[in-house]
Amino acid sequence: MLENPQEKAAKELHELANVPLGPCGIPEVHLFQKYLTQYEINIISTDHNNTIIYPPKPTTLDVKPIYLYLHHNHYDVITTMTRFLGMSYFCHKCRQSYDQSISHVCPNMCKSCSSLNCIVKDPRKCEQCNRMFKSEACYEQHKKPVGKGKSVCQGIKKCEKCGKSLNVNCLNPEKHVCGKNVQHVK
Repeated sequence: MLENPQEKAAKELHELANVPLGPCGIPEVHLFQKYLTQYEINIISTDHNNTIIYPPKPTTLDVKPIYLYLHHNHYDVITTMTRFLGMSYFCHKCRQSYDQSISHVCPNMCKSCSSLNCIVKDPRKCEQCNRMFKSEACYEQHKKPVGKGKSVCQGIKKCEKCGKSLNVNCLNPEKHVCGKNVQHVK
């Protein structure tokens, strides 16, 4: 009987990663991870209330995450964490799911454009929202829609008089009164 392409590729991967054929636990996954350096293997376990059991902490490297669901000693691929968790968004860097893009506060997230790990290089001001951005890339990112919603530029405006940033979903900028501490964002 001929091997199907998926079975053949799996056997090749086992051989390249020095993992014997057969059942795979965390030690075997660790060997696969050592070989697949451009990816981060993440295992979500049904026995641990659908939490990530491997790796203990997310990597700080810029790698592509792979999510596997471990149940009844079997692994299934999770193609989208948002669908798996029933949420609108999932942050791989801090492993949090959330429904409102503007409400997620991640230590790795840029406070200006909501992307990860912005680098300061040639800051630029946006004339539409009156805010400063760390770089041309940061500026361009803040113009893009976040998920299915508005862009950061459409959602947050900075008052030219008092410098407060306003969440326009909560308060119309025209109704803002300088000095009042309501409905502002950092």
